[in-house]
Amino acid sequence: MDNLLKESDEVLSRIGLRRLILFFDYDGTLAPIVSHPSETNMSDGLRSILQSFSSRKDTIMAFISGRQLKDIMDLAPFDMAYYSGNHGMEIEGPGIKMNIEFTDENQRLISRAKKSLKDVCMRYPHAFLEDKVFSLVLHYRMVQKDKVANLKREFIGAVGHLIGGGLKARQNKKTLELVPEHNTGKGFAVSRILEIAGYDPKKDQAFYFGDDKTDDDAFRSLDGQSIRVTVGRPTPHADYILKDPEEVEEFLKRLLLFSRQRRN
Repeated sequence: MDNLLKESDEVLSRIGLRRLILFFDYDGTLAPIVSHPSETNMSDGLRSILQSFSSRKDTIMAFISGRQLKDIMDLAPFDMAYYSGNHGMEIEGPGIKMNIEFTDENQRLISRAKKSLKDVCMRYPHAFLEDKVFSLVLHYRMVQKDKVANLKREFIGAVGHLIGGGLKARQNKKTLELVPEHNTGKGFAVSRILEIAGYDPKKDQAFYFGDDKTDDDAFRSLDGQSIRVTVGRPTPHADYILKDPEEVEEFLKRLLLFSRQRRN
């Protein structure tokens, strides 16, 4: 898989005067993965670049995160941007504000799972739960490596009876997550935002930057419609790779310079 920085001249030459639609995951893409979600932050340089993009009439930005909607909006507060939280279950931006249906039964199942998993976390120092309202996440990044396999078994033992009965489980980077079975996914959020933004492949160039397995859903939905960039993790669903958030910042710096020069 080609590194986007090495191919940036060729990629930029294909854009021409088309409007840019930039989709970003946050954790691991714009900011490094850290031990606790509350400790993350993007660099000042990257924040400045994104602020410059947000002021451009020829650019639309969207942030597609597994975090709660309010969290990602606080972490990346840019004018006229689109946001999606909880892997597509919440979407907000110019012309759209929606949540997937979250029933009383969904809430009851999440509450039952939370009660069971609290007991599991107590047996594993540094494991903790994150209640994202629409979903529940068990973080184990700081758990001893030789304890992780047992923790995963206890996770299934505690909530396995709920999986397939209204909830589904998925594993991401050092997390185990429970979501409603009708969870939409990031691809749904991307498709809705493109629709609201009036996406036209002849007039627009979309990019999607993401580092996680959950971003593969967005990559698949954008097949043939976007330049898909995976960060740090090779995947057959992306077109290019960047090593880390620092390389993302470097490419966006080049893209911003190109955007300014093409209008002169």
